[in-house]
Amino acid sequence: MYRPYKLGMIHFSDLSQKRLRDWLLHLANRTQVTKELGIGRNTLYRYLDKIKKETSSIEELFTLQQVQTLIKLENADWQKYLTQKADLAAKKAAKADLDHQEAQLTKTLHQYGWGEITDNLEFAQLIDLQQGSAEQKQQARTILQRWPAAKQKKYDKYQKQVQNHE
Repeated sequence: MYRPYKLGMIHFSDLSQKRLRDWLLHLANRTQVTKELGIGRNTLYRYLDKIKKETSSIEELFTLQQVQTLIKLENADWQKYLTQKADLAAKKAAKADLDHQEAQLTKTLHQYGWGEITDNLEFAQLIDLQQGSAEQKQQARTILQRWPAAKQKKYDKYQKQVQNHE
């Protein structure tokens, strides 16, 4: 006697079902999903509406192959997220390393007097601006206001030294 095998409905754990549902509703790239599943955009939106209203579940709306494709797409998105997160962490580490190198370089330059030379160059340029036209004087005032108080004090000392030598 012939007994056909009846396929039962697919069942997921509650957590898996919730994750797949949340991904499909909020994070999934809709055009990619329609392309991969081979369904129309209107059909996908009808399915999503039914899932949102909780009148149907993912297992009821999609075939086994489509559910497998959805899981594959979700896993690909997760892997993409992990690689982006690792890249971001690497960039932060590289930036922190660059900040450390910059601090070390400025410390070394100041140790050997190079920081004062660059400051003196900026001070000389500022004095030239102050002796120029009204626009240049205004530009010099804005530059001077942007400097920290310590640098402004250094500038005042430099300016006195220059005036005493002239």
